Amino acid sequence: MEHQKNINTSFDTILDKYGTCIFKGNEEIGTLLKRMEELSDKTFSDITSAEGGKKLYWVDFVQQGGGVLGYALVGYTFVLEYVGIRFLKLAGTSAGAINTVFLAAIGEKNDPKSPELYDMIFNESRFDVKGFVDTKNILLRQLILRGKGLVMNFLGISLVLLLLMLFPLPWLSHVGNEGKVVYGIFTVVFLLWTGYLILLIRKFATNQFGINPGDKFEAFLERELAGFGITSQEELDDKAKLKFSLNIADKSYTAAGKSTMRLNLESEDVLRTGYDVLKTDYSFVTTDIYNKCKVVLPKEVNLYFGESEAAKNNPAQYVRSSMAIPFFFKPKIFETYTEKVEQDGSRSFLWEIWKGIDREDVKSYGIMIDGGSLSNFPINLFHNSEISVPRFPIFGVRIIDERPVERAVRNGIETKANISFGGFIGQMIDTIRNNEDNSFLAINPFYKKYCISEIRVYRTEISWLNFNLTSKEKDALFLEGVEAALEFLEKFDWKEYKIQRQNIK
Repeated sequence: MEHQKNINTSFDTILDKYGTCIFKGNEEIGTLLKRMEELSDKTFSDITSAEGGKKLYWVDFVQQGGGVLGYALVGYTFVLEYVGIRFLKLAGTSAGAINTVFLAAIGEKNDPKSPELYDMIFNESRFDVKGFVDTKNILLRQLILRGKGLVMNFLGISLVLLLLMLFPLPWLSHVGNEGKVVYGIFTVVFLLWTGYLILLIRKFATNQFGINPGDKFEAFLERELAGFGITSQEELDDKAKLKFSLNIADKSYTAAGKSTMRLNLESEDVLRTGYDVLKTDYSFVTTDIYNKCKVVLPKEVNLYFGESEAAKNNPAQYVRSSMAIPFFFKPKIFETYTEKVEQDGSRSFLWEIWKGIDREDVKSYGIMIDGGSLSNFPINLFHNSEISVPRFPIFGVRIIDERPVERAVRNGIETKANISFGGFIGQMIDTIRNNEDNSFLAINPFYKKYCISEIRVYRTEISWLNFNLTSKEKDALFLEGVEAALEFLEKFDWKEYKIQRQNIK
């Protein structure tokens, strides 16, 4: 419990390193520290509390996934927390799920978490990014960590060997005995390489189509969560799932149970529908490809575990299932729960109620892969149709790792975009995997305009699967998150937010 006793809640280390940063294009505004200090006087929510003489503003917070680009999410969170923003409900997918679980687990609910998170991810003894590539195949590990990544390295080696076999080695075989020997050696090398690829493909299938077991990543999560006093879902629920009741007389919310937290409601009309109850929560999104559905954990954990078993589960396995990048990590396997449970006064089979899947069609286990396969930005989890005038805003942050395509215009007419085959496949996959999130935002454009910030990590030119990050690259990602948060908060207008939110039907 070492970390639990010595959680870092001071921003000094981060400020000492980045406080004097001035972002390109915003030189006239001033340093990072100056811009954050100026934001400290803004209002961000009607749900507030006081801590050490400083007013805190409470919001819901959803974070998108993006592999190792998640360093940027910590930079984004740092700015929010420094200006006094704290989190009620949290949700995230993949890298967003990682940040979400630690925001839920670290310290007390009103403590800033980003200083401890920063210490963690910049300390290689705690957060060994390279170590998360835990395949036992040494060659595969090197191909992942070196050069342009596994796929490009494999394609590059295969293409070079193939071209050599086609030309000039056949010609060289006709130039004396030495040429024949060289040709023979390369032929053997080419055949060995081809055989090795076939062997890898066969082993790939027996390992649930995942290169890395993901065991070291899950062990990292368990170790760090244990340091914050969390070894089970029940323990995390006690800390992060609170329910508050409203005292109308003094416009305050008091937490039920062991918590002594007290929040204030700064609203003229405290009798609005839905204002009487306030909750905090956390959610991770994963995808069950065997039962063909999106799963929100721990909300839907009883699809796989009984109540008593679920309470003992380590939340690390939920996050591990959310970040199981297809092919890169092995899927997480959960046995499905096929017993009837008490639901709304009767005993029911949850797969039928929650997912619309008949009992006989449910597989005996679920194959869980990266939640981003279906929902990489689950902001729809926070939409409350019963609320017209919000008490607090929803903040969402997306990681944009693809540079915007510049429109080609000729004689005043936009021409068709030239796209490579790889780009075509990538766009097709992105369209499918973001369909649910984008459909929700298309129906509710309010969220895109007033709630969502975009971290432009494409400017760093860092791949989301680069597990060999340098300190300079980590800094670059962190600062992209910082800059995105500054720009969003400087434009944010809480009064305008409340007015426009009423237009959602």
